[in-house]
This record gives sequence, structure tokens and C-alpha cells, in this order.
Amino acid sequence: DIPFETFLGFEGDKVPDIDLNFASDDQPNAHKYTEVLFGQGKVFRAGTVTGLAEKNARGYVLKYLERSGKTASNAEINRLASGFVGVKKTTGQHPGGIIVIPRDKEVTDFTPVQHPAEKADSDIITTHFEFKYLHDTILKLDILGHEGPEMLKLLETYTGVDSRGVDINDENMLTIFSSPDALKMDMSKVKISMPLGTYGVPELGTNFVIKMLQETRPKKVSELVRISGLSHGTDVWAGNVQTLIQSRTCTLSEAICCRDDIMLYLINKGLDKKMSFTIMESVRKGKGLTPEWETEMRAHDVPEWYIGSCKKIKYMFPKAHAVAYVILSLRIAWFKVYRPDAYYAALFSLKIDDFDGANMLHGPDKMYARMAAMNLLGDDAQLNDGFDAEDAGDNMLPDESFAADNGDTGGDLDSAGGEITEKDKSQASVYYLLVELYARGLKFLPVDLYESEARNFVPTPEGIRPPIACLQGIGASAAESIVAESRRRKARGEKFISIDDFQASTGANKAVTEVLRAEGCLEGLPDSNQISLFDMF
Repeated sequence: DIPFETFLGFEGDKVPDIDLNFASDDQPNAHKYTEVLFGQGKVFRAGTVTGLAEKNARGYVLKYLERSGKTASNAEINRLASGFVGVKKTTGQHPGGIIVIPRDKEVTDFTPVQHPAEKADSDIITTHFEFKYLHDTILKLDILGHEGPEMLKLLETYTGVDSRGVDINDENMLTIFSSPDALKMDMSKVKISMPLGTYGVPELGTNFVIKMLQETRPKKVSELVRISGLSHGTDVWAGNVQTLIQSRTCTLSEAICCRDDIMLYLINKGLDKKMSFTIMESVRKGKGLTPEWETEMRAHDVPEWYIGSCKKIKYMFPKAHAVAYVILSLRIAWFKVYRPDAYYAALFSLKIDDFDGANMLHGPDKMYARMAAMNLLGDDAQLNDGFDAEDAGDNMLPDESFAADNGDTGGDLDSAGGEITEKDKSQASVYYLLVELYARGLKFLPVDLYESEARNFVPTPEGIRPPIACLQGIGASAAESIVAESRRRKARGEKFISIDDFQASTGANKAVTEVLRAEGCLEGLPDSNQISLFDMF
């Protein structure tokens, strides 16, 4: 039920929207590969223009007044500043946009080109004009970085299971979207509300979507696709479809959830195909309905609630995009249900920057103590799933901070007497996943200089081995240096003989050393290579 016409139009007159998600680490390789596909000189990065912000504009006005010895009222300063707010400040590049030039044309037939930010030594060439001015004349590929494919790769590495072969229609797995029972948690160990089992599942683990799932109780993949469409639209769910479902005016399967729904519904009602397509395009862009369209819709018995719903929509997700996201999410959800050790190891590896080993690795008691200090045990605690996403509408983007979703903490104090930091708030979703992990009987092994990876958690039969970088205060480069040296020593059957030896051979500074010492990683190592006579006898 995904018509190709949604992509190209009935007469091939629509510029297609092509979005491709790659693992974030592999995104640059995908960009380079477009040159192989289309030829050198036929692909360019989409350029962006950054305008002058109001604050900067006011600063320029104030500096001008100061230098010229003039004075002005606040209203006059604002008037002068408004004259050049938005004027080009610098240029940049679209995070994923690739412009494709036809074989019989040159890029300068459409736009001048330049290096971003006027850096002539850059090896990147972008369009001089922003893509919005080229939208109807040239093709753009959005080659985006996404953590979903990256996580699937880790899951395949850890388990040896091909993610493309798992059953995304598994009945037991699908129950996590209406209940946490399939996770088989010991609920006596759970001190927070866990209404569903979707935390950490991309696109379906945000606070906003969890509430949608609770209201709609989906049981089928097709219903999850509809929910994905609703959650990525603007003015589609809140104040629109949500109200219609609550009032029992329509059901989830009857509501407008994806842009394709409009065209198919109107065609089935007997409207002209081209008109149905045009109405869909207008509604999904937030342009509403013309009086002529409304008359035609009523003439074909389209109900008033449907017409009203169309007029409220500001943006609608394409069904194909929703299906792609849901398939990705269901593959990851399968591993969450059936291979939990690999699932949590992979997810925490991607969320390493928000992992606080000192408070998270040492069992549920220490974890809950920290959660209490962060006000995460109340019913109003909110979270996000931490995955990047495009085109969020009613809901916030999943990679926005917990703080933005949860609001001001009111200056709540932590157990050490300091205020809750933004870093604490960004860790909120990790704590919810840790509640699941411990309640499912899983455990962490100690951080080990010779066994731990630099940044990746690794599942083992004895437990999940945390990486060096999960300890706050140890960055990626320091962790990689430590692991490289410890691997060399392990291969030779050697170990570090002292703290001095450890620091000299790994380049670890005093701060990193103290973090490792506090975690017990350096236990038994003397401070110095020097051995006293008293130690010898």
C-alpha cells in the first residue's frame, strides 16, 4: 500500500525525495561512493548559508555607536539591527545533502560552487546557492548518519545473527509495544514506572511515542507504521488524530497517519487521481485545502472530520520512510527480547558519552541512589531514546537533551550537594535502560586494563564487560592508548609493573590515572618502579 506515485507523481513531474540512512561512522564513505556511482565532477555537497543572528547584529550596532560617539534609544538600536539580521555571515555544508548533476550538464549550469566558509584549502566543494533555491531543478540525495544501522552491525558482530533474517512479526516481540512482560523482568527490582518494553528502541522509545503507544495499544506491524507516521508529523497527532480517536470519531486504521493515506483514500472515494495526488501534496506541506477541493471532497461523501483533519496538518511523513524506520526498530527490538546481553552492550556502546561507570556499573542500589538524587524516580520523569532522527514534528527530536523534554529541575540538588547538571539530564535514558538490565538478571564485569575495549561494551558468558571510556574523565584517545599498550603487553605475557610504568607507556595523565585508581583498575600496582630493600627482604 505504498504507491510509487507518492515518490515521482502520476506524470513523473515530482522531484523525488531520496533519504538513505547509513551508520554514522560510515557516512563519509557513502558520500565518497556517490562519485563512483555518478562520476567525478557530477556530485557536490549542498551548501548552506548562515545568517547574522539578532544578538550579533545588535553587537555591531552598539560597537558602531561606541566608535562614532553617538547614542541611540533601545528602539532605534533594534531598528538598525533589524536591517541586517539574516545577512550572510558565513557558509557551510548540509550534513547529508549531495547534489547530482545530469551527465549532459555542468554544475555551473545551475549554481556557482565554492569551498565552505571560504576555506580554499578544503577538499570539499559545495553549491553557492542553498538547495531550497535549486529544489525544483536538480536532484538531491540525503545521505544521513544514523545510529540504527550502526547498532545492527554491533548486534550482528556480538551474536553472529544476521539482522535481516530475524522475524519482525514475532508475536512475543510485538507485545513490548503494549507491555514489558516479554522482557521477563523481576518487577520487585523495578522502582520506576515501566509501562512498555520499548525504551532504547529507535523511534519508538521517546516519551512522546510511549504515550502514543499507551493510548493506541498496537498489536500489528501495520499499526506501528501508522504510529511512526503520526509521531513524525507536525499537527497530525496532538489536537488532531489524538482527539478524533479519543472521541471515537475514527479509529487508528481510519485516521490520516502518512501522506500516502490521503491520496489512496480520496482515490477510493472516487476523486480524480491527479486531484487526489495534488491534494495530498498540498496537505502534507501544510498548505491545506482550496474551497474547490473541499466541494469536490464533499460531493464524494468525504466526512467533515476528514476534511477538518486535512486542514490542521502542517507536515506529513511519507509511508515508505515510516516503514523503513519501523523495520529497523523491529529488528533491534528482536535482539532486545531474545539477546538482551548483546542488545544492552551495543546500545551502551553507542551511548558511551552518557555512561557514568562510577554510578552505573555497581549494581541497582548505587544506580537507584543516583537516580533518586537526579529526581528520576517520580512518575513525571521523562526520557528520550537517544537515536538521531529526521523530520520530527509534534515530538522533539530524539537526540535532543533530556533537559529540553523534562523542563527546569528547579535547582534540585544531587547527593553531593551540587546542582543537577546538563550532563546528568542527558544520562536519564541510560538509567532507565539500566533498570531493565538489572531487573532482567544481567550484570557488568569490572573494568579491566587487559580485557576491556576502549569504547565498546562486550557481552561475555560471565557478564557484560565495560570499556575503559565508560569511566567519566577518560576520553576516547586516552582509552585507545591504554588498550593498545595493554594488548601489546598481554600478547607478550607481560603486565604493567607500576603506576609510573603505566603512565609512561600509555601517556595517561594524573587525572586519568586517578579515575582508574578509584575504580580499582590499578589495584596491586606500586607507585614507582623503585623497589626498596625492605620490599626485597
